[in-house]
Amino acid sequence: MPRYVYKCNDCGDTFMVRHSVGETANVCAVCGVEEELVRVPSTVTISYKGRDVDKQPKAGSLTKRSIEEFRSDLERDKENLRGKDYER
Repeated sequence: MPRYVYKCNDCGDTFMVRHSVGETANVCAVCGVEEELVRVPSTVTISYKGRDVDKQPKAGSLTKRSIEEFRSDLERDKENLRGKDYER
């Protein structure tokens, strides 16, 4: 079950409640007052792609380098094939 953080507008305390997505808490776990709760938005965790502890190349940089090499090979092949006549 997901955990939700609520703040009581009466006493000002925050607390965590586990309940299903469709439910909401309506009684403060600290002071017991009803209908004075506001759900606090959860924080978002951000992870950065390619960050490696072992100092290995980033996956994105390897992919970019591979694409650039392929493009240069393709351009070289196109230049070699320009102007050539082909028989059928």
